[in-house]
Amino acid sequence: MMKHSSVPSAMTSESTNASNPSLNDISMPELQHLLDSGALTFSQVVCAYRARIAEVDHEFQSVIETNPDACADAQARDTERAADQICSSLHGLPILLKDNVRTLDHRETTCGSIALVGARPRHEAALMTALRDVGAVILGKLEICWSITSPTEKSGVVGYKPAKDLIPSESIIYASKNLDTVGVLTRAVEDAVHVTQSLRESMADGALRHSPKDSSSAAFMDGLLDAIRPKKLDLRGLCTGIPSDLVDLESPPPCKLEAFGRALFRLEIKGSRFVIKVYTEGWHEYGQLTQEQTQIVLHTDRKVTIDEYLSSLQTNPQNTNNLQDLVGFTKTCPEEEFPARNVTGLERAQATDPYGKLYKTMLEKDMYFAGCIADTLDRYNCDVLLIPFLPPVLQTFAAKAGSPVMSVPLGVYPDDTQIVIDPKNDLITEAPGNL
Repeated sequence: MMKHSSVPSAMTSESTNASNPSLNDISMPELQHLLDSGALTFSQVVCAYRARIAEVDHEFQSVIETNPDACADAQARDTERAADQICSSLHGLPILLKDNVRTLDHRETTCGSIALVGARPRHEAALMTALRDVGAVILGKLEICWSITSPTEKSGVVGYKPAKDLIPSESIIYASKNLDTVGVLTRAVEDAVHVTQSLRESMADGALRHSPKDSSSAAFMDGLLDAIRPKKLDLRGLCTGIPSDLVDLESPPPCKLEAFGRALFRLEIKGSRFVIKVYTEGWHEYGQLTQEQTQIVLHTDRKVTIDEYLSSLQTNPQNTNNLQDLVGFTKTCPEEEFPARNVTGLERAQATDPYGKLYKTMLEKDMYFAGCIADTLDRYNCDVLLIPFLPPVLQTFAAKAGSPVMSVPLGVYPDDTQIVIDPKNDLITEAPGNL
């Protein structure tokens, strides 16, 4: 029998066994099958993922820390499994948390800031409680500079941002309580829905205190879960709207448009009907706003939430009690690499006034923009909007409304594509073979 500390061939990064998927592209159902068949243990899975992080993350630097308790937690899940004490479909499966999810164990909660190393919150996030209740193994903490759908669109994976509060957000470190929604990054659509559904079921069992504000969110989840099941894809009755005004405005690359056309053909075969000329409510008005107007809610909320969090810490080694202290620490701490890594966003937040006229005015305007997606769907009698890329205006409207958004891989840039680097963050946006 294989030792827990070894990495099984079924979980190596480049599997040569056709019957065993590699770690690079294994899905949750495939992983669950290997676990159910006894080919793998939870301890072996966690060991394999830790090895993969050690193998590649020196290049990507996305994992801030691995959980020192992960192996022991996995062994405990194996013991529970042997005793037929499986509490959910996420039992024993490894999950990485973004570093704004408060935890009270040996892991740090820093939001990527050295100022918060060693700091300890008074309460853990409701999401952490939920994951513990369903038996998941927390593999570690990661940091991404954007939300959910933006990084996944550029990375060729699936990002699912469900309806607000479908996954609990209480006691995360918010960028904005008005705009933030907890979501998931996975390899496949089925995996994203599977994780969300498992957490929703734990809510139904009373493990969590929150439920979605919109009761239609639960029905949406049930429909989505049923729709993606193999051999059951039946989209008859679904009406899909194509926001052609935004497609024309952004001019996506031909490779994405071609892949989008193929996707529409497949959806039509499965029974969906389409409204091609959908014009998005509110996007023109939003485009007339100044940068200060569009960002004031986010920046002001960021100041309020950071001040609230820092002032509430049970342990605060650097005495960073508010945003102003955090900016000062970041500028003077050599490890933070200021000014190469600037604090412009934090300084803009610090300059805001939560009682100011502009903030209050834009909160009122946001009530209109928050309804624009629903109004567009109602006007054209559509169930969903589908677009070959995620334009900022739709992403913003969805955040303001707490509407569900999913980003999936679509199209591949050809081999002769010139490499394009975003000057704001030095990240590659276009390259040969890039999604």
